This record gives sequence, structure tokens and C-alpha cells, in this order.
Amino acid sequence: YTGTYLGGRKWGQLLDGGVWRRENIVPFIWRLHEALALPHPWGKLFMGVVALLWTLDCFVGVALTLPSRSHFFARWKPAWTLKPGASTFRRIFDLHRAFGLWCWLLLLVFAWSSVMLNLRTAVYQPLMSQVLRFEDTELRPLAQPDYHPRLSWREAHTIGQALLQGEAARRGFQIHAQDSLWYRPALGAYLYRSHTARDIRSHGAASDVWIDADTGKMIAIHLERDAAMGNLVSEWLRALHTGRVFDPVYRVIVAALGVGVAILSATGVWIWWKKRAARTKAQVATQLNAPGAEVLSKQR
Repeated sequence: YTGTYLGGRKWGQLLDGGVWRRENIVPFIWRLHEALALPHPWGKLFMGVVALLWTLDCFVGVALTLPSRSHFFARWKPAWTLKPGASTFRRIFDLHRAFGLWCWLLLLVFAWSSVMLNLRTAVYQPLMSQVLRFEDTELRPLAQPDYHPRLSWREAHTIGQALLQGEAARRGFQIHAQDSLWYRPALGAYLYRSHTARDIRSHGAASDVWIDADTGKMIAIHLERDAAMGNLVSEWLRALHTGRVFDPVYRVIVAALGVGVAILSATGVWIWWKKRAARTKAQVATQLNAPGAEVLSKQR
């Protein structure tokens, strides 16, 4: 109400001026998950490349399980199961293969949505736009930022509320809750955001009304479920990636999948290491059994 400065903190910084900030532990974990806490843009670029490799690995992994001979489904069925009474290596191999197959679609969703979140303009949108139509929802920035809008915050809030209510009545959807009102000097516009029935996510807010900060006219309205197909698919990928749909069951599934991905990674490395050791051993045995190896051994 008064504008008096009460304090501040640097989001995601565990050490701020040499002081340990316990309240930033969760934001730091977010930074670690999003970009390994690396400086922009290197962290997101690195994670984007990893996500792209993960996406390719999804297809390579499932291709390696496909049988090449007749009776396709009968021969493919064992790849989806665990063989009873098998050796330790076979049990771990079966676990790695079967879990990857059963969770393949969800793994692909997380891999490709990670590409979207990190390499949207470089990789994701150019590829997806070949099959889906995208709508450009970005507003054009002003030549110079406007730091002194004619509309006050309260005036913009009243106008934004009225505009969204009018659109809701016209299009026939419900407004569940107001979320936020931001002023963007670079755009000369206010962003009024609410949670409505046109949102994909079950919590949070994604229904946006952009208001000219001088005239109060509506510049644009963005409703997730009314977007172009490319934008709609992208918003679904974002919601699935962040666990903001199908509460609470889907969040439990996502948490379990996170543990599963760690197991897949560990067992994948272990299987590679064991196979590499076996190949090395076989190569040594082949060399020892090669013609002339016995004569050479006697000469030594």
C-alpha cells in the first residue's frame, strides 16, 4: 500500500552476499533441474542437447527390442516381461528393457517436451510446424520501453476483469480465479491472467488478456484450449511435463517415473559396462587362439 521497501532476495541463490539462504533450497533445485544451475544460455542449451539425444534414444531403444524374424508379436512378447529364474545379468537386462517398453510413450513425452522447453525455436517448432499449424502469440515490442503508462494498476485490473468477463459470457466458459496482473514496459501493455475453464492445466492460470496501457483496449486474448493445434499440443506437452493435469494420480505417476528414469540410466550404464567387458574378454581369447599365438607364447 505504501511502496516501502521491505526486503528482497536473489531467487535460487543459496549464498547471497556470503549468507546462507535456506529459503532458496527449492528454487535452487528448480534451477538445477532446468539448466544444471549453469549461466544462461549455456545451461538450457546443454539440457536441450541432452533432451534431443534422449528423444532419439527412445526410438533407438524400442528398435533394439524388435524381432527381425517371422511371428513378430510372439517373439516380441518376451521383451515386455521378466524371465523367471534368470541370472543376475538377465534379470537386470529384462528389467531395463521391459520398463523402457511399458513406459515408452511417457518417456517420449518427457524427452520431446524437454526439447520444446530448451530448444523451442532451434529444433522443436521448425520440426513440429511441418505437421501442425502454429499461431504467433508474441506481442511486438515498442521502439522504446514505456515506463509511465496512463492507466494505473487498479484501473488496468478493473478493465482486465471486465474484458475477461465479457469474453467468458460471449464464448460460454467459466472464470475460476484471478491470478495476476503485470505491467510490461517493453510492450506498453498490462497482462491480466486468470484460471478459467479454457485452461488445460488443473491448477495455476493460463488465460491471458493483454491490455494497452494507455488506451485500455484489449490487444489480445490467449486461451489455451482455443489455440492453434501446434500451440495446443505444445501446451499439453508443457502441462504433462510439469505435472499440472489429472491431479493427483498423474503427479504420483510422474514421481514414480522419475525414479524409473534413474533406474533406467543406472541399469543402462551397467549393461553397457558388462557387455563391453565381455567383448574385451572375447577379443583377448580370439587373439590367444589365433594361428601363431602358441608359437609366439613359447618364444616368450
